[in-house]
Amino acid sequence: MDISVIIILLLLLGGMAAYVPVYMCLFFTGVLGFILFAPDPQTMLMVLSFFKSMDNFALVVVLFFILCGNIMTAGTIVEKLIKFVNTLVSWLPGGLGMAGCLGCGLFGAVSGSTVATVVALGGFMIPAMITNVSLQGLFLTGFIPGVLIMLFVCIYTFFMFRTSETVFRMPVPGFREVFAVFKESFWSLMLPVIIFVGTFGGAFTANEAAVVACVYALIVELFIHKTMKWNQVKGVIVSSAVTSATLLIIVAGATCFGRYLTFENVPGKIAEAVIANIHSPLMFLMTMNVFLLIVGMFMDVISATLIIGPVIIPLLPTFGIDFMQFGLIMTVNLAIGYCTPPVGVSMYIVGAIANKNIIYVAKAVLPFLIIQFTVLLLMTYWSDLVLWLPKLLGFWEAIESSTPAL
Repeated sequence: MDISVIIILLLLLGGMAAYVPVYMCLFFTGVLGFILFAPDPQTMLMVLSFFKSMDNFALVVVLFFILCGNIMTAGTIVEKLIKFVNTLVSWLPGGLGMAGCLGCGLFGAVSGSTVATVVALGGFMIPAMITNVSLQGLFLTGFIPGVLIMLFVCIYTFFMFRTSETVFRMPVPGFREVFAVFKESFWSLMLPVIIFVGTFGGAFTANEAAVVACVYALIVELFIHKTMKWNQVKGVIVSSAVTSATLLIIVAGATCFGRYLTFENVPGKIAEAVIANIHSPLMFLMTMNVFLLIVGMFMDVISATLIIGPVIIPLLPTFGIDFMQFGLIMTVNLAIGYCTPPVGVSMYIVGAIANKNIIYVAKAVLPFLIIQFTVLLLMTYWSDLVLWLPKLLGFWEAIESSTPAL
């Protein structure tokens, strides 16, 4: 590897070790690499890439789901979702934990934000940019693994508290109570239904679904639940704009660093090394799992995806691995990093909410990490677990002949 690349990587690692924000490390090391080691035409290309990276239509779905998540948390949609699932399972041993798990699943499926889910419930689609696979298909790949994770967490919670005498259990709800809560939560429950049925039924695209979700959530909170006032709308939009701007800065920084690596032909050199030393698809997937888990411990999902994706994805056809399956494997690996030290954003948020130190939270999260690792291994080596739904609903046909759009 060239000395210039080694210098830039050392600067990047040094900045991260000094707790400099990851996007700033990526941005400044990428710029420094272009200024010191690239000719002038490449420097101009770097400037243009900043604007082009943020002018990506695929980001629209992320930005509008951020707005949708903020509308939900500012109103009572989240509260009513939690109330409904709590009524269904709170009478079981560990019912409160099950309600939290199911609530996270419902809210996370709509908002698409790991951190937003933790904040909202604790206090009370990037791979498609790299390959030209179906965005709807990518969403479908996560359905069965996501349900399995929720199911295993609920089973673990049930057996953990089955014989506990210190945990308060609610009485079994009657039909009238369940129906009353369902009626109260109906408009909240319809939000994920509209998104999924509309998207996979062909009524609108995934990008349009994000806008539909925002409009629907706003109408429900303003005119049906009437828990949000018009003067709150401005605050929600401004908050979403700030979060979106932060996202775009991360995208720009990651793109800058990725462009520099491409200029130095680092992806090509890594590809040659991998092909020369790894010959089995099973070993390749295991290596990628370990590598991505380590990366996820130090880097946010967006930055890691934009930098590592273009390096790894061209290798997939060589090992006969489906782009869609690997998109989910990569997403899950990096998302697990939100629950692992030293960065572990979700751990610090939960610790602050529960007033517990990070050591306590790290120990408490271990059983759930084991569950996630188990499902990760299943979806890694059992491709039909991931691809069955896209195949069934006709979203896998387009990706069979797809090629990376780098």
